[in-house]
Amino acid sequence: MVITDHHRGGLIQACQIRLHANDILSDEKRYFWLSSPLERHGTSSGTPIHFTFIQQNLPPGETVLITEGALKADTVGAAQTERPCDRHIGSNLFSQ
Repeated sequence: MVITDHHRGGLIQACQIRLHANDILSDEKRYFWLSSPLERHGTSSGTPIHFTFIQQNLPPGETVLITEGALKADTVGAAQTERPCDRHIGSNLFSQ
């Protein structure tokens, strides 16, 4: 599965790949960043923060939910039906 990370303006800034449990050994990582830091003129994915909203459209004082990872932020946002205007940020600053 490819998980896209969006920046505060709504554009894709990075992609993360999530492997299926059947495709990895128990001690291997499930998530990988699509990047090429070891290639000539390659690029690193960095540690982007994923937004499920456009930051400039955020009303002052609006509540923002911070989750661990873009997939969780997108899942919570899709599952909420009571307040569809809720804002979510997925942080990838933690080891996965």
